[in-house]
Amino acid sequence: MAVATPESPAPAIAADGGKIPSEDVLGVLLVDQRYPTSAEVHLLAVRRKHHRGGIGRSLMRRVEEDLRAQGVRLLSVKTFGPSASDPDFDRTRAFYAACGFHPVEEFPDLWADNPCMLMVKAL
Repeated sequence: MAVATPESPAPAIAADGGKIPSEDVLGVLLVDQRYPTSAEVHLLAVRRKHHRGGIGRSLMRRVEEDLRAQGVRLLSVKTFGPSASDPDFDRTRAFYAACGFHPVEEFPDLWADNPCMLMVKAL
């Protein structure tokens, strides 16, 4: 999947193969699926000026519907853990919790300089 950013003005490619101008891209959600019944949110990003507008939730709902239809039963996400206090990631974890994800474990050494929080959600 190609994704355009303000730094990379090439258009993104829509699901139907059409091009989307980068200024029209408000958010993106990428998923890794390594096993038939589980998947991981690899990246969820929404333009800052559009935060709290429902775009992230809409992307999440759509991905969850698609994954359920494929037989996926468990969705996970990794984000910065709470032991490294950061207001942005406090909001990120709150977003995932509001979407139904539950914290499983914080791994202090998984990432070089930041603790990693594993969160999961049953689909």
